[in-house]
Amino acid sequence: VDVCLMAQNVLLAAESQGLAGVFIGGIRNDPQVIVDQLSLPELVLPVFGMCLGWPNESHEVKPRMPVGFVLHQDKYQEVSPERVALYDEKMAGYYASRGTNIKLSDWSNTAAAAVQGKKREHMLDFLHSRGYFRR
Repeated sequence: VDVCLMAQNVLLAAESQGLAGVFIGGIRNDPQVIVDQLSLPELVLPVFGMCLGWPNESHEVKPRMPVGFVLHQDKYQEVSPERVALYDEKMAGYYASRGTNIKLSDWSNTAAAAVQGKKREHMLDFLHSRGYFRR
């Protein structure tokens, strides 16, 4: 969590100076490559990458999920299927309107594919190899 908080602050600071950035979570798909390339010592592991640079074009900001979907006070509150459908419509429109990397999908299908796809089954063995959870 601390690494993510620090990275978010780095990205906010970079954006305040006109830079743009993106988090690269795919590093966890084969973290040993990064360990080898950077000669990382035991107990050091890559969590994600971040690319920063000067953008040569600006894009529409991706619509964010309404706060009411994820912030609950005092108790969990179910989100109605109708509200999810409205957000799916908004995301489908956003994905279809991008000048590059057009995607014919919505939030629900994208999220479902993300959790049903890659499982990163190698991560436990990788963490053991880095010195975590000594047996």
